[in-house]
Amino acid sequence: MRPTLLSLEEAAQQAGVAASTLARWTTKGVRGARLPVAWQQGRMLFEPTDVAAFVARRQQAICGPPNGPGADAQDAAEADAAAQELAAIQPTLETPAPGRVEAPSPPAPAASPAGPQVEVCQVTPALAQAWLAAPRRLPLVSPRLVEQYARDMAAGRWVFNGDAIRLSVSGALLDGQHRLLAVVKSGVTIPALLVRDLPDAVVHTIDTGRPRRLSDVLRLQGCQSTVILGAALGFLQRLLPGTDDIRLEGGPKWSRDEALALLAQHPGLPASVRGVLQTVCPSPALLAALHYLFSQRDPAAADTFLAALRTGEGLVEGDPRLLLRDRFLTYDLPPRRTRTFVAAITIKAWNAWRQGGSLQVLRWGGERQRERFPPIRG
Repeated sequence: MRPTLLSLEEAAQQAGVAASTLARWTTKGVRGARLPVAWQQGRMLFEPTDVAAFVARRQQAICGPPNGPGADAQDAAEADAAAQELAAIQPTLETPAPGRVEAPSPPAPAASPAGPQVEVCQVTPALAQAWLAAPRRLPLVSPRLVEQYARDMAAGRWVFNGDAIRLSVSGALLDGQHRLLAVVKSGVTIPALLVRDLPDAVVHTIDTGRPRRLSDVLRLQGCQSTVILGAALGFLQRLLPGTDDIRLEGGPKWSRDEALALLAQHPGLPASVRGVLQTVCPSPALLAALHYLFSQRDPAAADTFLAALRTGEGLVEGDPRLLLRDRFLTYDLPPRRTRTFVAAITIKAWNAWRQGGSLQVLRWGGERQRERFPPIRG
């Protein structure tokens, strides 16, 4: 009876090494020889006898005979013979033994006669680590993008869209490092298209197109004013918690799936975007997000507040809306005005107007004066 084939993790445990090291033995090898491997549905599988033989021969070839560095000529000859024996297992990679699960082993550092190989596989965290251990011909890693992908994977929002993990004929990772790092970070297994045996020279042709922005995705969903709507979604996402330490600058990168999910939860936001288009203000997207939040308290009052900012009709001295409108029209804002500051004074004007009060000065001290971000009232 044939022994049961080992997964990457099981084979690594048998060999007493990390999974990434075992995977490197299949691609880079040791002293010219590589560990035989079979592929089944994107999984790396190993014969237990192959693993045991490779480990034993590797020890002989690398460490030499038991007498160590001071061995005599006969011992040295035996070490040379062991190294030759290790190299002799190389041909088994080119011609798999009968009964192997699938196609032959990983690509050699030469062009594959059959050309690139394509399949759909399940990328586990262990398999992702193994591919990441291979040489990479890729740009620097963006931690924010990895975090964004990992959140989508952990939340079940990640979908299979045909984007490929690309490996070259020499075993180098050409594309997919952020997805693989996110798989490791999230601990989630995802389906992916795997393309192997690509020429190394194609690396400069990957990711050269214009990336699809959130505004493009929203336009495909049939939305209007998508640039403003996309930015408004970002502001809404940060304003929703209603805490007193809100900051609208910087912060973690969020995904298009997160944005679409937020839009599905708040379908009234596009109407707020349409309402602010004719209003002069430092940030129409921020004003749209605030108008939407105001409308959750009182839709009619939110529309009245916005109309006053747009036209100025009926506003008298002391009206908080007049103060806010004047600051918007004259851009009477701090030299380093921030979105957080604009949001704070807008909320303060709304709160004062809803409470029926008047204001002579509209300001927000922020962190310098230890003034917390104002909550929305009324």
